[in-house]
Amino acid sequence: MNDLKFEMAPETEPERQYFFIEQGAVLRKQKEEELKHPLTYHVTTFGCQMNAKDSEKMKGILNEMGFINCDDEKSADLVLFNTCTIRDNANQKFYGHLGSLNDKNHRNKDRITAVCGCMMQEKGCVEKIRSSYKFVNIIFGTHNIYKLAELVCLKLAGEDFVCDVWDKPKDIVEDIPSIRKYPFKAGVNIMYGCNNYCTYCIVPYVRGAERSREAKEILMECEKLASEGVKEVMLDLSDELITVMKGSNKICRHIHLPLQSGSSRILKAMNRRYSKEQYLELALKIRKELPDTAITTDIIVGFPGETPEDVDETIDVIKKVRFDGAFTFIYSKRAGTPAASMEQVDPELVKKEFNRVLEAVNKESKEMAALNTGKTEDVLVDDINEQDERLLTGRMSNNMTVHFPGERSLIGKIVNVRLDECKGFYYVGSMV
Repeated sequence: MNDLKFEMAPETEPERQYFFIEQGAVLRKQKEEELKHPLTYHVTTFGCQMNAKDSEKMKGILNEMGFINCDDEKSADLVLFNTCTIRDNANQKFYGHLGSLNDKNHRNKDRITAVCGCMMQEKGCVEKIRSSYKFVNIIFGTHNIYKLAELVCLKLAGEDFVCDVWDKPKDIVEDIPSIRKYPFKAGVNIMYGCNNYCTYCIVPYVRGAERSREAKEILMECEKLASEGVKEVMLDLSDELITVMKGSNKICRHIHLPLQSGSSRILKAMNRRYSKEQYLELALKIRKELPDTAITTDIIVGFPGETPEDVDETIDVIKKVRFDGAFTFIYSKRAGTPAASMEQVDPELVKKEFNRVLEAVNKESKEMAALNTGKTEDVLVDDINEQDERLLTGRMSNNMTVHFPGERSLIGKIVNVRLDECKGFYYVGSMV
C-alpha cells in the first residue's frame, strides 16, 4: 500500500532507517484506525548484556514509530523475542516461551510476532520456527537489529512473512534510537563480535568476527550520555586502563576479569590464549596498582578433560587473587562448538569439583567484602529494594550492593552511606 514510498528510501544508513521510522508511523496509525486501539509492543530479552543493549535500541526504534510499550507480553500487538543461544537449554527455554504465546487462550491473528538475536544465526533455527511456529511474522539475526523499522514496515504494508538473516556482519550503524532501563546508567560498546573462538563458546559463530568502533564515535556517545544525566558508563578493560584508573577518581573501582580455569592445560584446550601465570601477573598487578578495586571473574568447572588436579590450579588462583565475586558455572555441552566433540567429564565428579570451587570463592569474597565494614562510601542509588519498600538499593564504586533507608527521590543520585553490617555479598547501611 506504500510500496512507491518504500522505493524512495535512502541507501545510506542510518538515514534509511529514519525514513522507515517515519513510514512506519504512518502505517501504524492506519493499523490503529483499523483495530480501533493504540498499538502496543513488548520486548522479551534472553541472555547477556549485549542482548540487553540490542533490545534497548529496538525499543527506541519502536517508540519512535509510535508504538506504546506494555508490560503484558500476551496482550501486546507486537511481540519481539531477542534470543540467546549460549547453551542448549537457552534454546529449549525460548521455544517453550514462544509456544505459550500462541496457546488457545492467547492467539491473536493481528499480532505481529518477531524473533531476532543469536539463535537466528544458528543453522536450522529459522527452518524450525518456520515449520513449527507459523504464527511468527518477522525473523532477523544479530547483524541487522538496526533494520527493525524497515522489517516492521514491510509487515504492516502487507507482507505475510519477513525474513532477513545475514551470514556475516556489514558496517556498524551508529545513531539508532535507544531506550535505557535506567536513565542514569548505560553500557557503551567498544566493539562487536569476537575473534577468540573459545572451544566451548558459540558466540563468534552467531555474532560474527570482531569489529571495532571508531574512537571518536565512542567518545561522542559517552559525552551525549553524560549530557543526558548518565552517571555510570560501562566499558571493556585494557591494560592501559589500569594506569588511567590509578590517576582518576571518575572511574569505578571494579574490574571483571574472566578466568574460566586456573589450569594452563585446560586454558589451552579452551583456546583462551593466556596461561595461569599470565592471568595471575595481570590480576596481581591490578591488586598492587589499584588496591581499592574489586576484581570479579567467571569460572567454568567440568570442561572436557578437566581433572581434580586442574581444579586445584583454579582454587590456587582464587586464593592468590582473592576475588571479590565470581560467576561460577558447570560446563554445558554446546552443539556446534569444538568442545562438544571432546571427552566429557563424569557429571558426579563435576558436581563435587564445582562445590569445591564455590566454597573457595565464597570464603575469599566474604572476607574481602567484610574489609569495608564501618567505612562511608559513595553509593549510586539504583532502585527501591525488592523485598522492603522502606529501603533503597544501590551500588558502591566497587559494584557491591548496599541496602539502606531512604526516599524514592534519591534514585539515580550518588549519596554517602555508612556500611554498618556486611552480609557476605551485600551491605546494610545508613546515609550520613
